[in-house]
Amino acid sequence: MLFRILVLFMAMSGSAVAQEQGAGKINRDDASKLFDNLSESCSDTDILVLRARTRVEQGRTTEEAAQLSLKLVEDALRLCSSGEITNAKATMQKAYQTAKDGVGKRFDKADVAKLNIPEKTRVIWSGAGFSQVVDEQLRSTKNGKLLVRKTNDFWHWSIAPDEFPTAISANCTYQILLNNMDRPTHADMMCYAQDGDGDVALIPGTIDATGSGTWYLSQGSGKYAKFDGKGTFEVVLQLSDKKAYYEFFGTASPK
Repeated sequence: MLFRILVLFMAMSGSAVAQEQGAGKINRDDASKLFDNLSESCSDTDILVLRARTRVEQGRTTEEAAQLSLKLVEDALRLCSSGEITNAKATMQKAYQTAKDGVGKRFDKADVAKLNIPEKTRVIWSGAGFSQVVDEQLRSTKNGKLLVRKTNDFWHWSIAPDEFPTAISANCTYQILLNNMDRPTHADMMCYAQDGDGDVALIPGTIDATGSGTWYLSQGSGKYAKFDGKGTFEVVLQLSDKKAYYEFFGTASPK
């Protein structure tokens, strides 16, 4: 799974939570200031990182799970702001797990249909990765510029077909189109991964101007040749201009 580390496409934004008057439902747009204010009073790194991970899951979970998770995030930040760090961490962990549990329920229904993968054969393929830029070159084109970026990545597959390893390293290349104002408009990527058995997986993907990313398993040898796979990915934490932590979600289907 190949996944975005492009700072050009993404600035990490805070999650938002508030309650609509008289509706009993959390409105994320109207509540951004609340979360931002609470976060300013919470300086615990573990809690803030977990909040970022929770935000990713909230964006792809069921509506019911998202609402429960958002309320728990608010509770956790309030606890952190008042100095109750231990309780805050436990509450934020519960918020993350609530949202993550809902992802599987949603995926089992709507998302499987969207991916056109038979439910009886599909296997959820998800996990997280760490990426570090090792080289980049900027080239001029007729319509703008092309940024070629190479990274070394480490992937941990928390859910995958039984034959797959739990961890694997990869080398990835991104080709990022920039307009005349040096703003990214599109990016293509390709990852080459080889596991301890010597089996190889080629995983390309695309990133649009909004920062959304998709990936798919295009070719493979050994165990990877037996599956078709595809899904989406999201950066959780931009550690620096050169390093990023991301999570991905998709399915693998036997050929």
